[in-house]
Amino acid sequence: MEQYTAEDLVRVKWQTAVTSLLSNTKKPDLETLVKSWLTSPVLRPDHSNVIWENTYESLTKKEMIDRIQQIDWPDGLYMIQYSQLDASGFFNRKLKRTWSTWKLIPSEKQELQVSISTTTARRRLQEYLNTFFKNHVYIIPQSESNTCWYRILIFDSRYEETLPARASILIHYLSTEYLLTTTSMIRHRDFLHQATIHAFRAESLKQIPLTSKGLDKLTTLMDHRSSLGIFGQFRYAQQDSMENPLYFGPSSDIPRYEKEQYVGTREDIRRVIPIDHDKIKRRYDHVDQVFGHFPLEGLDSLKLTLEIPVTSVIKAHQTEPVNDDDDDIQPYVFSDVDEPSDPQEDDSDDDHTKKEKGGISMNVTFRGTNVMEGLRSLALQGWMVPPFPPWLSDLVASGSSAARVTNDHLYIES
Repeated sequence: MEQYTAEDLVRVKWQTAVTSLLSNTKKPDLETLVKSWLTSPVLRPDHSNVIWENTYESLTKKEMIDRIQQIDWPDGLYMIQYSQLDASGFFNRKLKRTWSTWKLIPSEKQELQVSISTTTARRRLQEYLNTFFKNHVYIIPQSESNTCWYRILIFDSRYEETLPARASILIHYLSTEYLLTTTSMIRHRDFLHQATIHAFRAESLKQIPLTSKGLDKLTTLMDHRSSLGIFGQFRYAQQDSMENPLYFGPSSDIPRYEKEQYVGTREDIRRVIPIDHDKIKRRYDHVDQVFGHFPLEGLDSLKLTLEIPVTSVIKAHQTEPVNDDDDDIQPYVFSDVDEPSDPQEDDSDDDHTKKEKGGISMNVTFRGTNVMEGLRSLALQGWMVPPFPPWLSDLVASGSSAARVTNDHLYIES
């Protein structure tokens, strides 16, 4: 027998939001739900003589809705029934929302409880929110993506009967510390934040720089989120058998980039030969090593903070001394040879050291439909000259939309 919470069995009086939802529910989905309600001792109508075959089976959708409202549930549906109706067509509707990524931060005293059952997580979310609001949390499991969706209705007050215009959504990547969220009301965000901390017994919650209106893009990036370091080369584990020695499945139907050629057609390949063929080949090889063989699903923005010592910039732009007797003006030439310093200027050493440590700092922001794919295209066309910096492959693997680069080191904001 199904177990229902007190929040599940709150009556939702008939109102525009409920009738509209009934009208927008597809008839096969509505039939499935009504059948389950009629067989539930808790959800079935008060008059127990209602049988599907004798009542609903031959009705049109409009007749079904009229009977639901006027005969079988005249006082309104239970909250669990309303949530089931909403969830039935949930993935058929375009979710035009902005999604943010949260990361659970563990405390020093206990580990994160990210492997708890979804019913336990739901109960904990609901019990925390109950302290402040009338609310209802409904579970929508998604086994194929190894996620659990929590649809959260938060009312403005304990006594409010009008349904909220939209529900908040919390998506947990099962057994991980990562969640995606979209909140219907900004004023509820902090409460949902704290409820999530309570549910998974975390110390705190950090929003990490993965934000997008494209849920499918974020989901792909989350799949590769933990593939840094030594496992970075396996970031295409489920798709790219060429890069993953642990993959033994078929590769014939795996989408993959075509092998890069300087020219496309067979005739062009015969007639057009690059002047520096080896250079072109090395470039393509470097691109494969960094970006892999599988088509990248990337972000629509990337912010890089570059912090480079001044000496590195100077050395990168050094030139040989120019001796031109015909010119009275000699160009200034940078040199890494230390010149004798004036003892009287020793007091400024600390300031110089501080400036040197700070170096040159700048922010570079890339925007586009797929930033990582754009970087790959730039590399293929020679706008990025190999060898590429050693941190670039980790940046591609991380899927982060913000990072800091100092010399040859990469610090992912996570």
